[in-house]
Amino acid sequence: MKGVNPTILTWAREQSGFSLNDIATHFKKEPQFIRDWENGISSPSFPQLEKLANKYKRPTALFFFPEPPEEMLISQSFRTLPEQEESYIQPSLRHGNANELV
Repeated sequence: MKGVNPTILTWAREQSGFSLNDIATHFKKEPQFIRDWENGISSPSFPQLEKLANKYKRPTALFFFPEPPEEMLISQSFRTLPEQEESYIQPSLRHGNANELV
């Protein structure tokens, strides 16, 4: 699909707390398949993009933005949590706190 911003694909995955392997497993593909999307070598089809948007809990239109939107960082939502512990926050917790627009 033309117009999908690979930078947004990577940003949305990382902000949502998913690894490349998590998404590859979700699509039943090899990690390189997802990495190719994120590197701009290939693009997801519209149904695949919708599936990503649902997984990341993001609007589909976001993937066509020229740059990522400004959002509150996970460290701002969990201010008392040591920085090294942030990576352990499950994706389900990130959506209610860290993904509010600034």
